[in-house]
Amino acid sequence: MSNIITLTTDFGYFDEYVGLMKGVILSHSPTLQIVDLTHAIPRHNIGHGAYVLHAASHFFPPETVHIIVVDPGVGSTRRIVLLEAKGQRYIGPDNGVFTLFIVNNECSRAFLITNETLFRKSVSNTFHGRDIMAPVAARICTGMPLQEVGPEIKISELKSVPLPSIHLLPAGKGLIGSVVSIDNFGNSTTNITREQCRDLFKDIPLNNISVTIKNHRIKGITTSYANVPQGSVLAIFGSREYLEIAINQGNAAHALQIQAGDNVELKVDGPFKSQEIG
Repeated sequence: MSNIITLTTDFGYFDEYVGLMKGVILSHSPTLQIVDLTHAIPRHNIGHGAYVLHAASHFFPPETVHIIVVDPGVGSTRRIVLLEAKGQRYIGPDNGVFTLFIVNNECSRAFLITNETLFRKSVSNTFHGRDIMAPVAARICTGMPLQEVGPEIKISELKSVPLPSIHLLPAGKGLIGSVVSIDNFGNSTTNITREQCRDLFKDIPLNNISVTIKNHRIKGITTSYANVPQGSVLAIFGSREYLEIAINQGNAAHALQIQAGDNVELKVDGPFKSQEIG
């Protein structure tokens, strides 16, 4: 059993909210380890939170408990759920933050968190992360059976949110995806995975694939920032295995005025045989 709890929120770092969640967890068991994934999810951006959590959580030991609080519906009738997926445990609002686990068929069990004896005595309608999710996570991480949180529900009952889709160009000549997040360096992460490119373009070298965003065309997908001169725009598969648009030692989002939702087009440079495209 892991004694690790991770926190992912849109709280930012200005207020005491993150610290209070940690205080509740450690009050239950001071030996638990708490890892901050990030508290800089754009406010109320459920889709961004979904991408970050899905990309990061599998790096942790089995049975790690992951709390995500991107919860614009806090205090409403929206539900709080416990999800088990690929050996990890997840606690958060049932508002779509677990969409990628659902659409990728990674979920094994889900429970409604309804057992009020596990909550703090006084529950604020504006801070369920502190008063419900934190104490429940601490108890799970110290051995409480998952089913004690409340009734098991079908995975199909969990809420999903629409995520940006990928469109194939005619005759399999490429694809169009979109930017889903921008990190602190201005690197713009798309929803296009390395595996999707491998499946579509098969044996075509990465340097024969052009990437176009905001009318800026990048010739080839590189494997390292150092492969292009300082200040140059590049396309690269980042550590999350998604395609990113970046500038070597610069800020691509600022320089190209990239925003989440902008289209990104991948096409083969030069002549190619149609049968080589999947």
